[in-house]
Amino acid sequence: MLYLTFNLVVEFIAGIAFYYKLNNIVLYNIDILIEGLTFCYALYYLHRSSLIKRLLKITATAFILFWVADFFFIQKEYEFNTYSYLLSSIVLSGFSLTTIYIFVFEKTFKDPFHNFFFWLSIGILFCDLGNVPYLMFYNILFQKAILIAYSLTIISQMVNTILYIMIIIGILYQRPQSNEIAKPNLNSFL
Repeated sequence: MLYLTFNLVVEFIAGIAFYYKLNNIVLYNIDILIEGLTFCYALYYLHRSSLIKRLLKITATAFILFWVADFFFIQKEYEFNTYSYLLSSIVLSGFSLTTIYIFVFEKTFKDPFHNFFFWLSIGILFCDLGNVPYLMFYNILFQKAILIAYSLTIISQMVNTILYIMIIIGILYQRPQSNEIAKPNLNSFL
């Protein structure tokens, strides 16, 4: 809920800034950093595998370094470079796909449909996979066809809506016992 509230505030302030023709790029860059680290932390919290946890730490560190380089050296005052967001989307798509695989095929958890992290992983996967093509071409289109670049923001809005819906479903459907490891039912063998 904290993430949803934070993102609502960011979008509201960015919308007001855009309406008054103020620069909102710094606000979006900070939002990208917080979003990427929030999702890395959520997936880190979920996973029990030391390998996945180590990879998430390395990924978070690389993302921070890449974000700093993008923000201070690549980013321009009125041109939104999406490279750090693209990196975050690609990496988080991989981790969320791994998480969904663990939920579905390894049966580590009793009921994935009542686990918040299952729904969060689906939301991250749809959001970030949907954003990858948009982010790959945004900077090129911004320089060559600015109207097309702005019209492509509908893709980002749609996939972000899917993410928010999945987070809300996860919050509504979660059950406290869903994080327990599944135990075999001996009665089903009899």
